[in-house]
Amino acid sequence: MSAEEKPVRVLYSFPNKLGAARICYTAWQQVNCVAGAGAQVTVFTGGVMRPVAPGVRVHTTLAWGKLRIPYKLIGNNRAMALHDYIVSRYIGEMAGEIDIVHTWPRGALRTIEAAKKLGIPTVLERCNAHTRFAYEVVQQECVRLGVPLPRGHESAFNENVLRIEEEEFERTDRLLCPSDFVVKSFLERGFTQDRLARHIYGFDEKLYRPDAEPRGRGPGLKMLFVGVCAVRKGVHYALEAWLQSSACKHGTFLIAGEFLPAYARKLAPMLAHPSVRVLGHRNDVPELMRKSDILVLPSIEEGSALVTSEARGSGCVLVVSDASGANCAHMENALVHKAGDVAALSQHITMLNEDRALLERLREASLRSVPESTWTAAGAKLLEVYRETIAAHRSAAESRQPSAMPNAPDRTTLHAAPKYVIVSPVRDEERYITRTLQSVIGQTIRPAEWIIIDDGSHDQTGALIDEHANQYPWIVALHRADRGRRLAGTGVMEAFYSGYERLQCQNWDFIVKLDGDVSLEPDYFEKCFERFADDSKLGICGGVIYSQSNGKWKMEPQPMSHVRGAFKLYRRSCWVGIGGLIKSTGWDTVDELHAHMLGWRTRSFPDLKVMQHRPTGAAAGAWRDNVKNGRADYVSGYHPLFLALKCVKRSFQEPYVLKSFAHAYGYFSGYATGAPRIRNKELIHYVRTQQMKRLLLLKSS
Repeated sequence: MSAEEKPVRVLYSFPNKLGAARICYTAWQQVNCVAGAGAQVTVFTGGVMRPVAPGVRVHTTLAWGKLRIPYKLIGNNRAMALHDYIVSRYIGEMAGEIDIVHTWPRGALRTIEAAKKLGIPTVLERCNAHTRFAYEVVQQECVRLGVPLPRGHESAFNENVLRIEEEEFERTDRLLCPSDFVVKSFLERGFTQDRLARHIYGFDEKLYRPDAEPRGRGPGLKMLFVGVCAVRKGVHYALEAWLQSSACKHGTFLIAGEFLPAYARKLAPMLAHPSVRVLGHRNDVPELMRKSDILVLPSIEEGSALVTSEARGSGCVLVVSDASGANCAHMENALVHKAGDVAALSQHITMLNEDRALLERLREASLRSVPESTWTAAGAKLLEVYRETIAAHRSAAESRQPSAMPNAPDRTTLHAAPKYVIVSPVRDEERYITRTLQSVIGQTIRPAEWIIIDDGSHDQTGALIDEHANQYPWIVALHRADRGRRLAGTGVMEAFYSGYERLQCQNWDFIVKLDGDVSLEPDYFEKCFERFADDSKLGICGGVIYSQSNGKWKMEPQPMSHVRGAFKLYRRSCWVGIGGLIKSTGWDTVDELHAHMLGWRTRSFPDLKVMQHRPTGAAAGAWRDNVKNGRADYVSGYHPLFLALKCVKRSFQEPYVLKSFAHAYGYFSGYATGAPRIRNKELIHYVRTQQMKRLLLLKSS
């Protein structure tokens, strides 16, 4: 199957209630239509108000069954931030299952950053013009009219919202623009064309369709406005133009929507004209459109109002401003005026009132192009944008890679720079260690020294490492007496340091702690060193575990900021800074926390595959492994509240409840028995401060 034929795997993040009104309806239709176009869609949304298309996977972030977090209770901004935080945590677990991330405004910052760290491209939906432009133009018009916006209104200037959205604009790879007007508003703010992806919104052709019977030619023109009656929609311009046109003598202007009180008072004299009828909110919009001649939308700021496509599908001719975001062409299938030009709008209404042949020609042309404006067409276009974005992102990543040089030195030579050493404590790994040995021997950059410590094995592990040590002088085999049992944490570190102290190579640049049940791709370490070269603050790195499930290799979910203890690679300066590893359970947590406190980054890279042939925790059993993890959190100084919430989350992971209970037991039994823990008070304070920041949705390091 070619790259073009493979389904695009989309993580679609929508912080509001999918399927509710306005943009929530738009997002719901978008999910269904792009899934219908062939994308594999996984949705994360605050809540779901309508069922989605078959095959779409849905995760709710702010609702569990009938229990929902009230947005108004905690505030929209906090609700969206919580959604964003939850999605960003899931991305790390789904890294190998996502090709692109589709986000929506005000709930995207953490999600975008998490995707960037994993090398996944992102697109941000922009359902309106640039926020700063929208605030400015609406504010100016409100001042001109003398109509104040209510506190908290969506068009009222909000510095916090502006800050969040402008930061999202800068961080995402591309902005999804549903109209040329939206594109223009970003170009004027200095954005480059390549970052603006043009797509469309659609309409439901089952609901919005023209009358089957030919339209009668009544004496008066019927003009319709549908939507929230607010300053940004330009209803005042529509009223002025209507009353200046010839159509107001015998025609009717229907306004289907709720007015802001101050706006209604301002327009009261014009609204009182006998040709104007204010209908309020209506549920029969499709029928109103079928019975109307034209739809007017003289917006001063817009994204791409769905009513314009819905009206076209119903047989209405569009009479709109150039700021309405309508996908139409002046004098071809619509009449378009410059935003705020009442004289031009009035002339257009008069033209259609007095030249019914023109009205009919525009109507027929509009209906012919309707298939280009359905949600089906929108889904196909969006999928095309996804593919373009993924291809561009991949091309950019490849261009950053160093090109192959002719007559380049052979990277398989011994001790090629950078110089690294490996220390591997192993026990009873007879079934797996040969794969580990062969994968390291086959590396494009071999280690300067590899010390393998047989920690009292009962099988042929010791004989196997002796055999390879006799063949390769840079492999050193050590043997320890059997302590009688496998001892995770403390025992592993005792064995590790017995090998570390025997290292002959003292001028190493990197040190690796490697288990004996994994295998690596031939260029694994070469790629790791490239990552270190690209990021001077990267202190600890590694790949991600792939284990077998039902005969298939599958990536195990994990946070990408954590590197598994089975294959940790340390930069020397980071290793020295953290003082090496503690000789206790939790060593592979404390090392990263200490590194973070010192300003180092730790990172797992999903393109660096590590095949683990023994399932994670299988050597100890599920119960003991999770007790060990809980004890590691105790040793690391985790905050009790953070640990409790972590256990609640784990109760929903297999094996259900057992995993959570074992983890909690391991942690709290540490308190009960007075088990030793790290004595670095500064580190414990740092750990707990960062954890509380995460719980409060504040930015943590």
